[in-house]
Amino acid sequence: MVGGVICCEHIGGEREWEGDEIVFVSSIANLFSLSLESDRTQAEIIQLLDTVSEVEEGDFITRAKVSDRSMGLVSDTFNRLLEQLGQVLGQALGTAQQVSANAAELEQLSNQVVETAEKQAQDASQVLNLTEQVQHSAQNSTTVVNLNNQSLANVRSTVEEGQGAISKMTLGI
Repeated sequence: MVGGVICCEHIGGEREWEGDEIVFVSSIANLFSLSLESDRTQAEIIQLLDTVSEVEEGDFITRAKVSDRSMGLVSDTFNRLLEQLGQVLGQALGTAQQVSANAAELEQLSNQVVETAEKQAQDASQVLNLTEQVQHSAQNSTTVVNLNNQSLANVRSTVEEGQGAISKMTLGI
């Protein structure tokens, strides 16, 4: 690509340029070329920095412009890093979604455990109430058995007294 032309003229007859004049003009051409190259490089750096700023703001779709110059290699490398970052973010998103799904599943299981524990607590309370009823029934039964035993003892005593009276009457006749 031609960026300009440096032209040196001489007015008058034919002239042969001297070596230091040729070196001087070549140096000016080289300085101009370096200046143009510096401007191009600076423009590419500004474009790359703009792209980096877009990425910093969260635009992971943007891409750096790649040229055939040395900055093109940097831009290409940056683009590959963006692609890899996109893959890492995709994996992180997938992992986050999986963690979220697992958390929801764990919450559901926790709720089931709570429901089961509440049911077991209700069942245990019913068993405790039934145990207390059985205990009261056993105490009542014990009282009834004791009263029956006492009644039987009274009956036995009365029967013995009655048999004794019958025996006396039978002997006395």
